[in-house]
Amino acid sequence: MIGIVVIALSLLLTIALVSYQNYVVNQTNSIAVNADSIHYKSDIFLNLSVIVALVLSAFLDRPLADPIIALCIVIYIIYSAWTIAQAALNQLMGKELPDADRDKIE
Repeated sequence: MIGIVVIALSLLLTIALVSYQNYVVNQTNSIAVNADSIHYKSDIFLNLSVIVALVLSAFLDRPLADPIIALCIVIYIIYSAWTIAQAALNQLMGKELPDADRDKIE
């Protein structure tokens, strides 16, 4: 039960941080802050998953829940890393805007 309480507190603090980071990203369009925000969003997913795994394993006697949830976390982290890498590469390589957006600017 102590583990669930500690994870829940960590979850609340991380949600507050992500909310603030989303505000900053909306104001600045910072790729660095957005990447950090994606990292903390994965932490939220991780914390929720740990709570679910603890409940399923400890209280509902489902020992396979932990490795299955861990696999889901790995898939999400890989997806998040891919998203960050794509955004960074697009900016570094100077990817052009879509034709519709360029027409609006012109």
